[in-house]
Amino acid sequence: MSPTAAETGIQVSEDRCIGCLACMQACAKGLITVTRGDGSLTLSFASSCHEEMCSRCAEACSEKALFLECGEAKPAMLIFGLSPCSRCGTPFIPERMLEKLSSALTSFYGAGPEDLSWLHKCPACRRKQSGPK
Repeated sequence: MSPTAAETGIQVSEDRCIGCLACMQACAKGLITVTRGDGSLTLSFASSCHEEMCSRCAEACSEKALFLECGEAKPAMLIFGLSPCSRCGTPFIPERMLEKLSSALTSFYGAGPEDLSWLHKCPACRRKQSGPK
């Protein structure tokens, strides 16, 4: 039997989540929020979802870090350190997400560190480096 809206708890695997924010973007109810601090990003997850038969957040998670279960869950909060831009020093991307992207690009394309230097720059510095079009 499927859980009803009031019974669906949001469970988060801290080991799997990389802080990509796909779940937050997918949640139509705003039950997943982000707060940016000085050099960190905090993801907060509500204890339950009250939208019947919704699983958008879990479906959006490429890392399979979210699970929906019957009953209310303990509210979760994950804190990620942000990697600084190699050009300006501004913290801009969760370290775990940068590691995942670097690994994926290296494996898939055979990219080396020199090919991935752009990945370590914030969007503003990437735009400055590429110049006007």
